[in-house]
Amino acid sequence: MKKKGRGSNEKKRFGKLSFLSVIALLLSAVLIVSAPATAFANLYEGKGDINGDGVVNYDDYELLRMYVLGMIRLNSGQLEQADINDDGVVNPIDMQLLYILISLNTNSTVF
Repeated sequence: MKKKGRGSNEKKRFGKLSFLSVIALLLSAVLIVSAPATAFANLYEGKGDINGDGVVNYDDYELLRMYVLGMIRLNSGQLEQADINDDGVVNPIDMQLLYILISLNTNSTVF
């Protein structure tokens, strides 16, 4: 008759701990990846609706692009919406931020 040694119990316990560790690691990775996107979207919430239609989408990006290139002028309300990072200047950085905001929005496509 073989004796069950402590080794087999330790292997089972180690296996369970390893499995739980992997699950915990995967869950934390999901939170780490999704948290910055949510934080980013919340940080710039209320910005980007340059054309005032209630939706932040490619149309707003196109207005911003045309403004940055000097092709059109924006009124004060539009400039406030276009200044995504609230630094007082509407520039290509705002274009990049708006692009990211649009891409994070699941209800619209960027291009």
